[in-house]
Amino acid sequence: MVGAGYIAVELAGVLHQLGSDVSLVVRRERPLRSFDEAIQEAYVHSTTQHGPTLVNHFTPSGLEAAWGGYTLHAEDGRTLEGLDQVIWAVGRLANTDELAWRPPVSAPATAALFPWTRGRPPISRTFSPWAMSPIIPTL
Repeated sequence: MVGAGYIAVELAGVLHQLGSDVSLVVRRERPLRSFDEAIQEAYVHSTTQHGPTLVNHFTPSGLEAAWGGYTLHAEDGRTLEGLDQVIWAVGRLANTDELAWRPPVSAPATAALFPWTRGRPPISRTFSPWAMSPIIPTL
């Protein structure tokens, strides 16, 4: 699992509890950097005791597929070899500019397209958390 946010942490934990041998690969010292430091420390302590394996200071530079599995390469030359699967949970930037999306004619004037920033949905007083997607009309 490559990523340091809560999605990566949750998926790594679920897969680990289901019996998979999971490594959580993060670019810096520890995951959950946007969380309170006490939460970060408690999570790192928990992974040390119970798993999944935390691989820190590993900035991926490439992924190689072979018959024996995948090899994840780091910028500093380290590798993780023989991986069955690699899941990227690294956030994203919305790629919506080319969609030329416009609100339907019947939509209220408040409908708008808000790109996600830093991999997070925009939050406003009119935002409904019940359904989220890369394109969020606020009605």
